[in-house]
Amino acid sequence: MKYILFSALIGSHLISAAPLTLLTAKERSTLSLGERKEYTDSVMCLSKKGSIKPENVVAPGIRNRYDDFHANHINQTVFIHFSAYFLPWHRYFLHAFEKALRDECGYKGAQPYWDWSAEDVTPASNALFAGGEGSIGGNGESIPHEGPIVMIPTTPPTVSRIAPGTGGGCIFDGPFVNLTNNIGPYGPPQVSTAFDYNPRCIKRDFRPDGTKTSLTYEKVTNILDQTDLDTFQAALESSVHPGGHVGIGGQQDDLYSGNGDPAFYFHHAQVDHVWNIWQAQNFATRTNLVSGTLTIRNTPPSENGTLETTMDLGYNGPTYAIRDLVSTIDGPLCYIYK
Repeated sequence: MKYILFSALIGSHLISAAPLTLLTAKERSTLSLGERKEYTDSVMCLSKKGSIKPENVVAPGIRNRYDDFHANHINQTVFIHFSAYFLPWHRYFLHAFEKALRDECGYKGAQPYWDWSAEDVTPASNALFAGGEGSIGGNGESIPHEGPIVMIPTTPPTVSRIAPGTGGGCIFDGPFVNLTNNIGPYGPPQVSTAFDYNPRCIKRDFRPDGTKTSLTYEKVTNILDQTDLDTFQAALESSVHPGGHVGIGGQQDDLYSGNGDPAFYFHHAQVDHVWNIWQAQNFATRTNLVSGTLTIRNTPPSENGTLETTMDLGYNGPTYAIRDLVSTIDGPLCYIYK
């Protein structure tokens, strides 16, 4: 019903968004095997393309285009979470990553999303993580390990330890077994070595008990029932957003470096999808709202974000105002969800 509402609200507006370039982002399970393979092949293609890093960017570990995006998230983590930047910046980041897949590696679709609220959210039994052809691979190897220390770069830092999951080692099946992360873990100001060359595998550490309680249909509908952006964003960032990352675990436990695992992009596409549905319930009003300040959890205290607040992706994309990114069918963006 939400999607019917969205189509009805913006149907006439779509005429002004170039119809020949309009993309439809689909839930991963609705894609054909060929479409799923085209996506994973394109990600691997990006990891074999040379970096476009300018010479004046000091990041010796970056080797390829996939690293370019990995470094981008690491570098800007300190202000793109728990702030006015969170929703529009990640929407822009997904768009830029998808554009690179399409323009540089021949991918024809939009970034798929993982609708955790629509099916079994236990990663080990979800087809996205099945490990076979067309999936993104499964859990990491089960190894003895302690739960990771997680740091949120507030002032002062917020530090906690979370329980270990059911894996902890390198993934051992699926198309990304040989996808190497060359940089990370963590990032500034936590460490000064984040951009040094540090080749390593993708690790996952599934926590099925967590996903069963944090990624439910009831959680999503409760978030969608919020009537203002402040409460909507607070609910999103305190439940399903961390729930997806921690549920997959391993690399996803790292606030900075989680996007080294392609699972990041499926999860964040769903986060954007939820925001998109919430906006569609009052499209004209809710595409003109901003929530939060310009610093993570407002530490140190800073001014509120506005529609004129600007952001960039470093050398991965130009500067845009939040105003340009609040709608998926205006400005540089041209896609809808199905």
